[in-house]
Amino acid sequence: MKLLRAEFHGSPEVPCVKCDRRERGLAWGDFCSQCLKERSGRASRLASRISRPVVLLMGLYLAWKIPVTPGARVYAIIAVVGTYALLWKIVHTIAMEFLPR
Repeated sequence: MKLLRAEFHGSPEVPCVKCDRRERGLAWGDFCSQCLKERSGRASRLASRISRPVVLLMGLYLAWKIPVTPGARVYAIIAVVGTYALLWKIVHTIAMEFLPR
């Protein structure tokens, strides 16, 4: 009786969507940990390629338009760093959803 309970207790091994590798605790239709890591790396590269030029243009615009006071420069730096982090996260999340399987 204990043997039967051990077989059905917990989650079964489910195949990965991409590589058919079986992994315990994986939901149906999800990627295994290795495929998810590879997909996240591709999404990170894409997010960096999109975020860097946009933030560079924003930084150049702010350097040209804001006054030369130290307070304004500090706020401009904070705005550039915050924009990069937010834009990178948004692009990464969208890429994780829409990259081809």
